[in-house]
Amino acid sequence: MFRLRAVLVGTQAFAAYGPLLGVRLGRALQQTMDVDVAQTPDVSVAVQDRLDLPLEETLQRVDPGFAAIPGLDPREPPWRFAAPPGLRLEVLTTRRGRGGRGGVVPLPALQAGGQVLDFLDFTLRDPVPAVVLHGTGIPVLVPDPARYAVHKLIVSVRRKDLAQAKSAKDVAQAAALVEVLAADRPDYLVAAWEEAWARGMAWRRALEEGATRLPAATRGLLPIPAPRPAAPAAGKA
Repeated sequence: MFRLRAVLVGTQAFAAYGPLLGVRLGRALQQTMDVDVAQTPDVSVAVQDRLDLPLEETLQRVDPGFAAIPGLDPREPPWRFAAPPGLRLEVLTTRRGRGGRGGVVPLPALQAGGQVLDFLDFTLRDPVPAVVLHGTGIPVLVPDPARYAVHKLIVSVRRKDLAQAKSAKDVAQAAALVEVLAADRPDYLVAAWEEAWARGMAWRRALEEGATRLPAATRGLLPIPAPRPAAPAAGKA
């Protein structure tokens, strides 16, 4: 049996937060046929355990209908896989270094590729063990729920126009977690927010815009710094 340090992200991870936090989260927010897993390139290189077979073949042992979805560049390793009647699995990963944008990089431990996403490194830091409620329970790693909530606010404002439904779901999932965490684990929420806030102006703008999409009562639970007063004009007291 292999062990692999890959993290379940996206809506499937959100579904695990109810049991983890001891609450009921909206069922509509947990419905998806997509499964997203993520791993950093450095972990993929350094990890001692790896899949015995390429990810596509491993998935086919679960469902023979799984097949890689061809990318635009045939040289890229596969990172998207699908099986009827609509199940889809995507592998995501973090950017290595500061250069470049997007793209697919190889993940040796998975013997597959991963789509590079901005801001994902924040989400993958310090993942926590959880259980997916299926059968006798499936142990998984998921992002810390406070990091997940903050990340969802950020990505909600970066969705393209054609993904507005996903953006609305991002905000709804973030709102549900913020409300729970503010009541039960406020220190975790503050720590995640402050770390993201400290990462620079682009992060702050995304956080502020994402927060405006929350209901007013939920937005009030976030530790958003008060705006600085404008500097007085030259020559005025």
